[in-house]
Amino acid sequence: MLTASKRDLFKNNQFVSRKLTSDRLKVIVSRENPLANGTECTIKEIEKQKYITKGEKSSQTKFLSKIFDKAGCTLSDQLIINNQEAIKEAVRKNIGFGIMSEKAVETEFKEGSIKTLEIAGLDLSRDIEYVYIKDTFLTPAAKEFLRIANEIYQDEDFETE
Repeated sequence: MLTASKRDLFKNNQFVSRKLTSDRLKVIVSRENPLANGTECTIKEIEKQKYITKGEKSSQTKFLSKIFDKAGCTLSDQLIINNQEAIKEAVRKNIGFGIMSEKAVETEFKEGSIKTLEIAGLDLSRDIEYVYIKDTFLTPAAKEFLRIANEIYQDEDFETE
């Protein structure tokens, strides 16, 4: 059995990582939330509210924790819900605020049930990548998935090798 850290595996070129798309996370609030009147909010404003989030094992939670720690932000009043649709429902009911991909709340934003906000001074953009083992055979299904993803995201750098 071989074990190695993620850093070692990428350093030794055992894995290939390719950007699929970029993603922007936004604060989401109900139309009744006091923050809904603006287009952005401050860290101080969100620290006063209940943060509805996924558990600590979520990659998004880990990503945001690093950003908030660096900014000196403490979101101590949290409601953990490990289902994205349930988080949106809790936000719609004005239980607190959440942070989600703007793509994940596009429908709710358009229908007016959720308002999206930027956090002043914080960049909540991230790249979404796919990873596979270098020099491995990709099944026809995997190649088709990558072809469809390329079509959807229309990224010129996207490769299926």
